[in-house]
Amino acid sequence: MILNNVTNSRLMFYLYRLGKDYEFIFRDLFYSVFEPSPPVAKLVKEKMISVNLVPGKFSTSQYRAFYAIEHKKDMKQELELMQKSRNALNCASKLQPGDPIFFASDSQIAVKFAQNMSKTTGRKILTFDGDNEALHLDKKYQWKSGNVSDFYPTFVDLLIMAEAKCMSHGVGGYGRFANLLSIDVSCVIRHDNENPRRAAICSWLDDAKDAREYW
Repeated sequence: MILNNVTNSRLMFYLYRLGKDYEFIFRDLFYSVFEPSPPVAKLVKEKMISVNLVPGKFSTSQYRAFYAIEHKKDMKQELELMQKSRNALNCASKLQPGDPIFFASDSQIAVKFAQNMSKTTGRKILTFDGDNEALHLDKKYQWKSGNVSDFYPTFVDLLIMAEAKCMSHGVGGYGRFANLLSIDVSCVIRHDNENPRRAAICSWLDDAKDAREYW
């Protein structure tokens, strides 16, 4: 990301003065301060065009499967990964019935589940193929090559999620950050939570008619 002519300290001062209301101006403020580096911006544009994603006309489902356990991934069973992926997608379908859903996860099992689920529903679930799981910035030991471009997919996913109107996100700050950058910060469901009893449990909705019947 490229920093424009505002210092980090001044930005944090503005957010502090705004209090909770900062959520509703965060997107505009962020993009007035930062802009994606040219390679990242190019990838975001190309990927959105490749799957016909239109800003504001899709929802996002983000599932952070290995939050705080990146070095203990075997703790998560495949069944749990698939169940939580399904719920994450269900919640996104509830927020924006009928529109496409962009799904992002740090688990390849979760991504493949979303791809398979897309074949059984009446609406598009979109993912981007990749051989490697997303590399998160807070886990430096995962970065072996020294190539900055290894982090591009993480930023590309973030900035594509930011173009959604509504969002279903889970644990950790990555999904929450994408929600703050999104077009409608109030259109959000927390499908996963550190406290399981506070996580939303959702049913799949194909279209607006299903939504009216559901509600």
